[in-house]
Amino acid sequence: MSDDFLETIWVQYAVETEEHIESIESLLVKADAEELNAEEISGLFRAFHSLKGLSRVMELTALEAIAHRAEDLLGLVREGQTSLDKTTVDVLLRGLDAIKVLRDLAVSQRSDGDKPEDLLKELERAYRKVTSGGDEPAAEAPAAAAAPAAAPDTGQAAAAAPAAASTPAKAPAPAGKPSETSDKESVFLRLVKHGLPVLEQLATSIASKQEPAQILSVANDIRGPLGWMLKASAKQGYAGLNTRIEDILAALPTTEEVSAKDGEHVVDVIVAFLSDLRTLSETSGSDLGGESLAQVLPAR
Repeated sequence: MSDDFLETIWVQYAVETEEHIESIESLLVKADAEELNAEEISGLFRAFHSLKGLSRVMELTALEAIAHRAEDLLGLVREGQTSLDKTTVDVLLRGLDAIKVLRDLAVSQRSDGDKPEDLLKELERAYRKVTSGGDEPAAEAPAAAAAPAAAPDTGQAAAAAPAAASTPAKAPAPAGKPSETSDKESVFLRLVKHGLPVLEQLATSIASKQEPAQILSVANDIRGPLGWMLKASAKQGYAGLNTRIEDILAALPTTEEVSAKDGEHVVDVIVAFLSDLRTLSETSGSDLGGESLAQVLPAR
């Protein structure tokens, strides 16, 4: 993959992660002074989830690990199993400080940093204190290098448990130093796996007739991953898949006025995308995923 494409991806990573960090910081500072409402807590959850997924795409395992732990903890808050009290806010703010340092390192040097093990254990203890009443951290799972296999907000129960890691089809190159031969496939694979769970959530939101505001929120969450996916697909020369991704982007709702017909159209274009993705997976010999998404889509 050419250096100009990689530079575009890094620039996009820098812009999007900065936006998520600013959003998280604003909400955590507010939470330190007053109680957040449900929408704001969900916003915190989604922002940490996005940081996790974007960092996984770029193979930044240290930043991904912190965001993952924070996402798990906020999943419990969102489900009402614990509160966003001062102790929780404090540990999340320390997590955010570490994320800022690692993000700046990644953007400036195109490299990963060291995992802050003590902080990760503290986040894990906070999670386990709620889920099992214990305070000893579990053995740390290997960091995932593929785009999100963690179930990021695909349902009410999914957010409450730590997400599982997935294994990429090929061993990825170190962050910022990908090999010319593997980079096209590995970056595209990670980008697809980053976007599929959000597409699944969108299809589920429509199928279960959730509130229009919720459908719009999920639609907005998938725009960024689809944009990344489109760039990588274009670089690969997947003209047909490019068209499918563009169709999804065009079909996404932009207001809370989401009619039944509009919802059906969104599902239709996702089904068509998944069909092309399966064909590409068969011809390329690469597992691009999508089975979980397929299960929530109606037959067409």
